[in-house]
Amino acid sequence: MNSLQSSFLAAAPIAGAGAGAGVRLAAPTRRARVSACLAVPPPPPTGAVSTGAPRELSAASRAVIEDEARYLVGTYNRSKVVIVSGRGCKLYDIDGREYLDLAAGIAVNALGHGDPDLVAASANQAATLVHISNTVYSQPQVELAKRLVETSFADRVFLANTGTEANEAAIKFSRKFQRVAHPGGDAPVEFLAFSNCFHGRTMGALALTSKSQYREPFEPVMPGVTFTEYGNVEEARKVIRSGKIAAVFVEPVQGEGGINSATGSSCWGCGWLATRLELS
Repeated sequence: MNSLQSSFLAAAPIAGAGAGAGVRLAAPTRRARVSACLAVPPPPPTGAVSTGAPRELSAASRAVIEDEARYLVGTYNRSKVVIVSGRGCKLYDIDGREYLDLAAGIAVNALGHGDPDLVAASANQAATLVHISNTVYSQPQVELAKRLVETSFADRVFLANTGTEANEAAIKFSRKFQRVAHPGGDAPVEFLAFSNCFHGRTMGALALTSKSQYREPFEPVMPGVTFTEYGNVEEARKVIRSGKIAAVFVEPVQGEGGINSATGSSCWGCGWLATRLELS
């Protein structure tokens, strides 16, 4: 079972929903905003609802699953659930079953589904300007960066689409910083990461990920990464003091690794070590 298979809590099938009806929800209004789990009319099912255990796949679900296998590259071990809509923290599958969304899009949908303010802001922006490149200035981009700087530790902002892109950028930033700080050519260019970690699937971030099942199919990955035991400050200190480490990559809470939290002293200890040695 993968980590997402336990992230959906199924509730009872929707009572009174007519079989065969299309799955459509009324557009949310700004006045409807109350809470993340606002009770709203659920979508009707598109096929016959099975109440037996174990649950049998409906024809509608099987059709989507079979087409996925035929037309998409198989990169994920999916749960056999076809989600078609959501409201707040609730999800609905193609057969009208209701679920409590404990995954939140792998921890990126903090506002839930169909949030009226988010829907309105997205529609307004799409109607105004969809996308421009970084070759020109963008007022919303600058405003977002300003707010992030004013409410965080950062001096400047690098905007990215995904976590793995952020880590790829961090690899570049740290190596460039070290080369500027060591103009004599002896700049440290290696990295320290920790056991059971996950930093992404692109090639640089993959090299920082300790799990062999992610790295081995694509080796050789970027060299120069040392892994120490997660939360072991003394072991990390030895590696950092080698003088080879350009940056330390550490997760305060390991999500992919199984919701592991470093103790306050060990997590802050690694950050303090990196800061004191001018690695961050």
